Amino acid sequence: MASNVDPQDARRALSGLDTDRARLAAKVVTPRWYHPVYASILAGLVLSQALPPFYGLTVVIVGLIGLIALRIAYDRRYGISFTKVTGRRTRTLMFSVIGVLVAGMIASRVIVATGASLWWVLVPAAIAFVTALVLGPRYDDALRREIVAR
Repeated sequence: MASNVDPQDARRALSGLDTDRARLAAKVVTPRWYHPVYASILAGLVLSQALPPFYGLTVVIVGLIGLIALRIAYDRRYGISFTKVTGRRTRTLMFSVIGVLVAGMIASRVIVATGASLWWVLVPAAIAFVTALVLGPRYDDALRREIVAR
């Protein structure tokens, strides 16, 4: 079966996709307030593990609502929503932040279980905060590069 598609039209359409990807990547700009708010929420989730059950659960619920609200605010502000990572680098960065969050939550539980001073919980919370603050912009940069490269 023969195709009626002109090869020149196909090339123009593909080059248009490259332009569209570059334009989309340029729109993926995270506001200055986003990563500090995100990092604060993650630190709060780590700290929640050292609180009594009712208060800890309340902080977790508020944190999850905060993460959802943060995502919705970003999506509405910029009109762009990414629901999954686009490549190997963004996947690695995302799992790094999740890993540090989980490790921090476990560390907080261990600190409480061993009877150590609760001030020690600030260490894993600070590590989660700094990790999110540092890796967040790197994730954004990697996402922009991966969008253009696809």
